[in-house]
Parts: sequence; C-alpha cells; structure tokens
Amino acid sequence: MSLCINLVFIETEKSPSERRVFTEALAKMGECRQLFEYSWILLSSSSDQEIMKNLKECFGKFDNAIIIISDFKQIECFGCDKVCQEIIQEFIHKRNRLNESL
Repeated sequence: MSLCINLVFIETEKSPSERRVFTEALAKMGECRQLFEYSWILLSSSSDQEIMKNLKECFGKFDNAIIIISDFKQIECFGCDKVCQEIIQEFIHKRNRLNESL
C-alpha cells in the first residue's frame, strides 16, 4: 500500500528554480514507492496566519500527510512520517545549495 502525500504549494512569488529542485527531490523520493498529488494555491499576500490556520484545520481531517510550502521560506508538515521528513530535508539541502550558487 503506497502512501499518498498531498503537497500544497502556497506561493506569492514565482520561483521556478526552487520549484524545480523541490520537484526533483520529490521525484527522487517518488521512485521509492510514493504517490504524490500536487495542489497549487497562489495567494496575494504572504505569511497570512489565518489562512495557514484554516488550511491546517481543513487538512488535519485527512489521514495522509500534508506538506505546505509557503513562499518556499516556511515549510509546515502535518501528519508527516519519516519519508516526509526526508523529502523536506532533501528540499532544504538542495535549496541551500541553489542559494549558495547564486
């Protein structure tokens, strides 16, 4: 039985390079056994705690893991297991390498 991970990207700015490295990290993890579903939400303002709170309440009803990326600066993970944590660490590592090269 494969774990279905819902990824909700909350963006206020376009960042194709960071999105690419994150997608690559996901693809690497996906080769193991994961099935990923993507949701993209474009917001007009960043760090809206009320929106984050509402999303957490909504997604908290599901059993599968939810990863929320907010502006690629803040990462929140609800119901995460070890695989999810590895995905996040891989993304952070690749993002840091990307930032160092710029």
